[in-house]
Parts: sequence; C-alpha cells; structure tokens
Amino acid sequence: MPSATGSDTVAPADQDVVYIEVWEPYRDFMDLYRLVSNAEQLGGGKPVIIAAYIHPSDSERPAGDAVIFASGGYHLELGEPGAMLADPYFPKFGLMTNLRNRSSELL
Repeated sequence: MPSATGSDTVAPADQDVVYIEVWEPYRDFMDLYRLVSNAEQLGGGKPVIIAAYIHPSDSERPAGDAVIFASGGYHLELGEPGAMLADPYFPKFGLMTNLRNRSSELL
C-alpha cells in the first residue's frame, strides 16, 4: 500500500536524497520522526530532506527542528533573505526579525 507521502516510491528511486513535503494527516513530532526514519530505511540510508512549513513565530518550531535533526533528517526552512518558509506557497513566508530580537534578549 502506498504511503501518504509517497516516500515508499520516491525513497528507493535513483536520486541522491529523499525529499518529503509534510501534509495532513502528519501533524505531530512523532510523525516527523517516523517520516524521516522510514524514508531513510526505504532509501538505503540516503539523506532525508523534510519540508514542514512551520511559521518562524510558532513556539514549536525549535522542537520541530530538533526532532527532524535528531532523527537524522534535514529541514528545508530558509527562503527569502531574512525569512523562513511558513507556507507551501513560497511567496508567503515568515520574517525572522522576531527570532533575532528574542536571541539578542537571551545573550
């Protein structure tokens, strides 16, 4: 049975990486872990790139990154200069200015 992400078809294909866009019904951190580990296994250890559109101001963004990275994946999230991808329609992006202000407060 095909997966909702198509990774069962894409991962073993003759390509250098496995690219997955995360859509419903995948919403939780555990889903991110499963997507990365399953695609890595199906792809024979190829790098897995996840496009999960999390707005920069979303408080769960750092945890989402941590789950993807700890699972061995990469997160496609940088877009325009000073902005992060926040929506599948790339012209809709989130500015990183709030993040810069927060990190300077922490220093």
